[in-house]
Amino acid sequence: MRRSFSGLRVLVAFLSKRVTATLRFGQFLITLDRPMDNKRMALRVVTALMTVLLSGCGALWDLAYPPPPDPRASIGFYLAKTEPRVDWVKREGVGEQPPLYLAPKPVVLGTEVQAATPMTDPSGLFFVAIRLNGIGTRKLAEDSALALGDQLALVIEDRLLGAALIDAPIEQGLFAMAVRDKNAAFVLSLALHPPE
Repeated sequence: MRRSFSGLRVLVAFLSKRVTATLRFGQFLITLDRPMDNKRMALRVVTALMTVLLSGCGALWDLAYPPPPDPRASIGFYLAKTEPRVDWVKREGVGEQPPLYLAPKPVVLGTEVQAATPMTDPSGLFFVAIRLNGIGTRKLAEDSALALGDQLALVIEDRLLGAALIDAPIEQGLFAMAVRDKNAAFVLSLALHPPE
């Protein structure tokens, strides 16, 4: 008998007191070839084999066809200073802003952003409210407490897009990045928003 389960082909054959089961999944091939005394035992073995293999299909599927990378992987939030430091990377400022010196590694990765919402304040300035997941919240709380007076710089694909002053420890995983206009707020929130 032959069955197909979305890319999974199973061929089971009972041949004179011998069971042969072959599972082909993408580039993987698993074969069971075993002598059996009766068909009842053969069915149990095949059922057990199918249960184990089908329960692991998600892992096999991910191995054979890995999901696309998260586009937010190229986004990072870095501690930044206006004066040079050893091993820190110089980035040209945005617009007329002076250059910033960024820590070698990001404090928070774009993949640790849980939500990003474009907003406006009562005076009409635009910003993006950013909420981090638990891991990002813990990392930012630790590092921001030691970096009061420094800046938190947003870098996307090796381009400095902006920086916010760290005037208090960011302990709740919620902070804002100012942007120049409404369009920039929507573009940034879309870039930071987790894929659905």
